[in-house]
Amino acid sequence: MIASIYYAQIQQCYPIFVESISELDPKPTKTILYDLFEQKKLEQEKVKGLIEIRQQPREKELMVQVSKIRTEILKEAKEQNFDAILFLQPNLFAPPDILSRLEESGKEIIAPTFFSFEKGYVISNALKKTETTPDGKEIIDLIL
Repeated sequence: MIASIYYAQIQQCYPIFVESISELDPKPTKTILYDLFEQKKLEQEKVKGLIEIRQQPREKELMVQVSKIRTEILKEAKEQNFDAILFLQPNLFAPPDILSRLEESGKEIIAPTFFSFEKGYVISNALKKTETTPDGKEIIDLIL
C-alpha cells in the first residue's frame, strides 16, 4: 500500500505523481491520496483503479490531522493484511523500482532522511552525535 497525504496545492504535481505511480514495478496493490484541500478537479483526473482519492477538509492543527490519517492508514493496512506501507509525498517522485529495492533491503522499517535546525546548525537524522568537546561543541559523525 502506498499512502500520500497532501496538504498544499497539488494541481501542478498531480499528473507527475500519477505517472510515477503508474511506472512503479512491481505495481502497488493500493495507492491512497489524502487531499486536504478537497480539490474536486483531482476526481476528474484520477486514473482508473490506480489511485484512490480521499478528500477531507484541512483542520486547524495540521500535524495532528496528518498523524490521525497515518494511524487510520496503519489500521486499514493491518485489517487488510498488507505486507508493507510506503508513505510517499505526492510532490516527491520515487524511482520506478523503489518497492523492490525497499523489499530487497530486508529491513522492517526504513525512514527517510530529514533535516532540522538545532543550535544554529542544520542537522540530519542521517547524522549521529558522538561526543562533546571540552569547550561544549558537539562532534558529529555520519551513520553509514
